Amino acid sequence: MGENFPSESKKFNTELRDYSVSHADKTGPYGDNLDVDAIVVGAGFAGVFMLKTLRDRGFKTYIFEAGNDIGGTWRWNCYPGACVDSEVPEYEFSWPEVWKTWNWPTNYPNYENLRAYFDHVDMVIGVKKDCSFNTVVVGAHFDETEGKWNIRTEDGRTSKAKYLVLGTGFAAKRYIPDWPGINKFKGVIHHSSFWPDEEINVSGKKCAVIGTGASGVQIVQAWGPEAGEVKVFQRTPNLAVPMRKQNLTVDEQEKAKKYYAELFKFRETSFAGFHYDWAEKSTFDDTLEDREAFYEQVWNDGGFRYWVALYKDTLLNAEANKEAYNFWAKKTRARIDDPKKRDVLAPLDMPHFFGVKRPCLEYSYYEQFNRQNVDVVDISNNGIKDIDETGIILDDGTHHEFDVIAVATGFDVVTGVMTQLGLESVTKTKLEEEWLPGAQTYLGLTVSGYPNMFHIYGPQAPTLLSNGPTTVEVQGRWIADCIQKMQRNNIKYINPKREASTAWKKEIVDANDQTLFPTTRSTYMGGSIPGKVYEPLKAHTQGESIAEHPGSTVNEDTQSRAARTIADGAIVTSAFRCSGPLRGLSTPQVADKVLNMFELCKHSVQMPAVVAMYGTELLHLHLFPSTYSSSIVFHLLLHSLLRISWKSMMTVSVKGKYAIITGGGAGINLAFARLLLSKGCSVIIGDLRLTLEVQDVLNEFPQTNLDKGQPAAMFSKVDVVSWRQLTSFWEFGLREFPRIDIVIPGAGLYEPPWSSFWQPPRTETNPHSASLDLADAEPGHYAILDVNLTAPIRLSQFAIGYWTRNELPGCIVHLGSIAGYILGPATPLYKHDLHGFVKSLGDLRDQLGIRISAIAPAPLLTALWNSDEARLNTLMKDATFVPMEEVTAAMCELVINEEYGNETILEVTAGATRVVPKFNAPPPTAGSVGAPNAKLYYDQLFDHLKTKGLQT
Repeated sequence: MGENFPSESKKFNTELRDYSVSHADKTGPYGDNLDVDAIVVGAGFAGVFMLKTLRDRGFKTYIFEAGNDIGGTWRWNCYPGACVDSEVPEYEFSWPEVWKTWNWPTNYPNYENLRAYFDHVDMVIGVKKDCSFNTVVVGAHFDETEGKWNIRTEDGRTSKAKYLVLGTGFAAKRYIPDWPGINKFKGVIHHSSFWPDEEINVSGKKCAVIGTGASGVQIVQAWGPEAGEVKVFQRTPNLAVPMRKQNLTVDEQEKAKKYYAELFKFRETSFAGFHYDWAEKSTFDDTLEDREAFYEQVWNDGGFRYWVALYKDTLLNAEANKEAYNFWAKKTRARIDDPKKRDVLAPLDMPHFFGVKRPCLEYSYYEQFNRQNVDVVDISNNGIKDIDETGIILDDGTHHEFDVIAVATGFDVVTGVMTQLGLESVTKTKLEEEWLPGAQTYLGLTVSGYPNMFHIYGPQAPTLLSNGPTTVEVQGRWIADCIQKMQRNNIKYINPKREASTAWKKEIVDANDQTLFPTTRSTYMGGSIPGKVYEPLKAHTQGESIAEHPGSTVNEDTQSRAARTIADGAIVTSAFRCSGPLRGLSTPQVADKVLNMFELCKHSVQMPAVVAMYGTELLHLHLFPSTYSSSIVFHLLLHSLLRISWKSMMTVSVKGKYAIITGGGAGINLAFARLLLSKGCSVIIGDLRLTLEVQDVLNEFPQTNLDKGQPAAMFSKVDVVSWRQLTSFWEFGLREFPRIDIVIPGAGLYEPPWSSFWQPPRTETNPHSASLDLADAEPGHYAILDVNLTAPIRLSQFAIGYWTRNELPGCIVHLGSIAGYILGPATPLYKHDLHGFVKSLGDLRDQLGIRISAIAPAPLLTALWNSDEARLNTLMKDATFVPMEEVTAAMCELVINEEYGNETILEVTAGATRVVPKFNAPPPTAGSVGAPNAKLYYDQLFDHLKTKGLQT
């Protein structure tokens, strides 16, 4: 914890420097001359998420926080009535270890609840031990030679870090108008965001609230019932909508937690990161009566639904928007008794289009003005001229006397947060000066001229158009992935090109101009700061890959020229500059549409290969800022909503990659080989014999395709029980392919449930063991273990050895089974072991870029099930088998989705998938693998053991 500042010691704080403290403790994060991997500025949702995420990936990371504790905005904003305007659980971290042990008192927590929540987060994951509190960053510059940021703080310390992550949000620079006599006021005055922790007694006092943003609305709700008098100084009406706050019980939250994992996934697919979304119809698709009923329903549901869950053309079509406003005005005006106040607070004529300024959530705001002690002062044409010793003076000379003034005038939103940090570019210019004509970022995450610096929930990103924790987690994962890829490949720094930033801004402005947002100066358009440029500060651009931007296509001649240029150490046109020895991939193929996204400042022997890696991996991570919340205009322009989840964004293409598959002669492995080939991946199929089905594949994808840069299929005979043959198979792959990217150890022997440990092969009680008899020709030897367990382990050794020696990423997908975690005496041992093997290698993803997963399907209806029709009918009664295409689609997801590969066991039942928990995995409950069918088999098994015993 840091130091508290009682309000009487500094009556009116105006900037973060007022909170700096020189700590006596010079150890840990308070140490002099720190030199760490990453420094994160800010200890709110963004900072805490980045700390844990980077720390979990092995990076030494500290937080510098200007306040005295973690919690970000909820440590600063403790003004009367302060509470969040996003519901829980959408407004919290998605970490299971945190939410499983936490419950809220209400669906809209207040600042005290949120402070307690952050304390709980600290208790679970340990945040404060890596935080330096009362530490205000006042300067930072990047040393290109050393490849590190030098960061100065107000207390005189200088620290170094390779990566600087600004988790400072949008509201860390308070805006206080330059009223001449503000320091003369003899009463109590505070900016809402610098409000003191100790309570200010307003009973019987004359109180002023300047501003009607979120803070002003909430202060009015708190002071109305308590103060002697409240006057609200309003420049623009707040088109606030009902919050619908309600208490929550522990029991109802515990019951709901079984859905939390899916809810956290869903919030990343919606327009604004909430658990609701725009209606799939336009305003005038409905009749007047239906439209009224729709508005009524959304209004009653509460929250921001009456903003971002209305008709999908609400922010595009002026007439549609007017309909939404008219309903709002009708509902709101009915709540205000005084006609004069009513016309000021909720005028019949729109003060601006509905929703182009962020509405506030309220629960009794308008009712406060029905009190005799609460009034509204319209300052739209009669502004505040001065503040003197006793109160506020307006332009017309009117004087209002007060004891307490709440300055709820908001913030220099988004950009002001970053420009106050003293950031200096590599060309010695100051960010605050560079951005005077307007902000320039690339992807809303990086700034040209500031290498290895990232920002979260900042300019030209979703930010205020979205739920904070949702955006924080998506952007934070992007940043962590980018840093990790840089580290793996010894990249010294990356620096976005100015041209790329200009193009990104143009995309934002062009998209913004097609909405109603530019019609009003708002927080989205530069706020109300005098002299600040009028521009969109949030991103809502079309949901396309950067690789699809006009002008980004690179032809073969360009690729060749670029490769030569890199070798000469010159600059290649791209979105990023990269510096450092780049090693690893050795593919000659570079994706046409992404080569020009990188500028490589220094050369190395294998530079072109690294461009390829970033073409196929890193740039796919850029999808976030042009999808998710930042894609809102694309959603609206198409008059439909694209739902693109993070899972689909964290993907890598298999086009141009190379895979080997054992057991590929038939069944699921052959089907998956076909799927990979159809997606542009070349495949070597290994099996005991060349089947007609495989020959058809070889004919369709001939080996000669390799010379044309097209997917090719080849076959190699292999008996995986023989280590010599398995070694030859691996070496065949290395000879025929430039590299191996994907390995599928698919060879396996089928063991029916009635032919297992309890009824060994070659015993008279088990006539159903033909496949095992053939495999286990050597007495006393279970070949099924060699095929289904030992061979996959050995093939994994080959792959991991190859990838680590060559510093390459890679992917292995094992063929597990639901039988690997259905507890019971019939469960095959080798499936348990295979799943355990996959889980034991989970850390390879984050440490080495090697992803190892297993597919765990329920039974597929194949010829293997037909060896005993009577038993099949009994065991599989009412069974639901998994279609082959669902299993292969899930396997493909494991290959292309970088979210997987960290202890991932992906269960596939008919019509559904789930990631199996690492510990105490509950069994599937559907169809053929459910408890009722298992009981049928167990009854038969125990009857057999009781009557005949175990025959050996």
